Amino acid sequence: MPILEQDLSNARAAWGDGLLKISKSFETQGIKSATSVASEIIDNLYGFNFGKVLFKPTLSGGSQTFRSTKEGVLSYFVGHNSAYPNDSGFGIKFWREINSDTSAIFIDETVAMWMGWVTFIDRDR
Repeated sequence: MPILEQDLSNARAAWGDGLLKISKSFETQGIKSATSVASEIIDNLYGFNFGKVLFKPTLSGGSQTFRSTKEGVLSYFVGHNSAYPNDSGFGIKFWREINSDTSAIFIDETVAMWMGWVTFIDRDR
């Protein structure tokens, strides 16, 4: 089935909503709950069940810049993993709102790419 622009919009919205859920879960119920929520979101939004995922976290560097395992992605979102000591938990930064603006979209049947800006607003705005 071909990918539509609406599919990309829905995926960005689901990702943003997921990040807000991770943050809220951490704020109200702690790291264990946030880790569980993040794990579920990763399962729903990333394709680890299909094979390797190419994931480059924005706030990572050095030898652990790229993540191709669920463990590495989960650590990026919630931290608290000694195998990734530099991860502070991007998803647990008390996010309140996430917005995206499109610069360009590429779709070729079942392959799609989106490029644009994502704005994050935390509790301290």
